Amino acid sequence: MRDAGTVQAIASRREATSNGFPFHAYETVQTWKVITETPRFLSLSVERYDYIGGAHGNTSYSSLLWDKTDGERRTSLSLFDPQALRAAVRPAFCRELDAQRRHKRDATLGGMAEFNRCIDPTRQAVLLGSSTGSRFNRIGFVVPPYEAGPYAEGIYEVTLPVTAAVLKAVKPQWRGYFAMTRARGR
Repeated sequence: MRDAGTVQAIASRREATSNGFPFHAYETVQTWKVITETPRFLSLSVERYDYIGGAHGNTSYSSLLWDKTDGERRTSLSLFDPQALRAAVRPAFCRELDAQRRHKRDATLGGMAEFNRCIDPTRQAVLLGSSTGSRFNRIGFVVPPYEAGPYAEGIYEVTLPVTAAVLKAVKPQWRGYFAMTRARGR
């Protein structure tokens, strides 16, 4: 049995050939990376690249949180109240996103208006990290092309510390697996 992508590629090849156009092979590449491992969790990221014709392929990102104790697959966001997390991280996320945009755009935020607005960080790939290997003390957001800037700007990666506000957004049953990031120099 052929998957939907294979069926689509075969149909596109037939159409291109019958119309005298070259057909460029479709491609899918998926890359997994370990973000961190704590006694209970394995935090992973996945980058997926798909080319199905056109000027360029598209890249998407997601995360997987493996609960080693329960033997269950979870999403990072499932450990939070999403609205509370959005409220807790959005100001710092937007500041960092704009700083990265200015860097990529040579210190201006010109260009198309839709690429200057702040986006919802909880609608991006949410990655949980740990500098200690014991509890999560960082939260990362991977923003694919077209979400915060044009394709040519590539991805944006924003990593924020776990603060008191972030900790409050964690569902009560999961708070013990998080720790606030200590201020540098203390």
